[in-house]
Amino acid sequence: MSKKRLAFVVIVIFALLIVNAMAHVRANPIISRAKVTLMEDKTAALSVSAKVSCEFIGTVRYVLYKSDGVVVKSATINDFGRGFKHTSFVDLSSSIIAGNSYYLIAYFSADGETSNCTSGILSY
Repeated sequence: MSKKRLAFVVIVIFALLIVNAMAHVRANPIISRAKVTLMEDKTAALSVSAKVSCEFIGTVRYVLYKSDGVVVKSATINDFGRGFKHTSFVDLSSSIIAGNSYYLIAYFSADGETSNCTSGILSY
């Protein structure tokens, strides 16, 4: 194999390794886990965890829905902490009526990366 071909092959392999590394970074975001739990006492726990320690990690906003998809309440809370995880608690007692079923979607942020998570449906 000539030196030019060998150099070309080495450059192509190096380029493929760089592209693979960039794809790996995009496939592994900062946020590792998000969880939304509606509780029987008409509160919700909104939790987010990160793979690295963050300057800002927490809940941006949430939307409470009736099980038929009707929006009951939407609120921006911007509740942030610092570190690897953060949990926000919200009181939904003024919005939840007995005899109905609800679910909640929370929107999280960790050092600028965003994610959302949907709770299961809970009947009251």
